[in-house]
Amino acid sequence: MVFKVIISDEAKLGLENSYLYYQENASKKVADNFIKDFRKSIKIISDNPYF
Repeated sequence: MVFKVIISDEAKLGLENSYLYYQENASKKVADNFIKDFRKSIKIISDNPYF
């Protein structure tokens, strides 16, 4: 069973700010990998929220 993960507006803003920080202070590749890892984490949580 797949569960829906709800991300609050505050969390979305934090995610966007983190992405921009990594993009400006590291590189676009680091920022993109951050988002990729975040999405993978959300997938894992939605697949098995009790893990």
